[in-house]
Amino acid sequence: MKICFKPTQLGLIPAFEQDYESYKKIKNKEFVEADFKEARNIMFHRKFMALIKLVYENLNEQDIKKYSDFNKLRKAITIAAGYFELQPLIDGTEQIVAKSIAFEKMDNFEFEKLYNSTIDVILKEFFAGVDKQNLVDEIINFL
Repeated sequence: MKICFKPTQLGLIPAFEQDYESYKKIKNKEFVEADFKEARNIMFHRKFMALIKLVYENLNEQDIKKYSDFNKLRKAITIAAGYFELQPLIDGTEQIVAKSIAFEKMDNFEFEKLYNSTIDVILKEFFAGVDKQNLVDEIINFL
């Protein structure tokens, strides 16, 4: 069972309703073991997704044909930003696949690097001529 906690002056408390529900399942007088790590910032994740959504909603006709759904675009941008792995195929060749951006797969530091590289890719490939700060401001408005 995975539970997200937030520190308070009284100690750790479940961070969200679903965490509280999981926490209630632990019986009194039982010992539990925990491995703590800093959780990735959900708002930063939403900002990243808003950035990709902004691009998706402004695709030209040619790009709409290439990226028929949001996840195809997100994966293509992730790969172009340098966040990919080589997956071996049965025939001995390798296929490029986007790295997972799941919370448990990427920490805050790596996610921030991905985010910054993503902005650079978007400015080069989709929004040429747009000022970086204007794009960042637009993302905040887009949330």
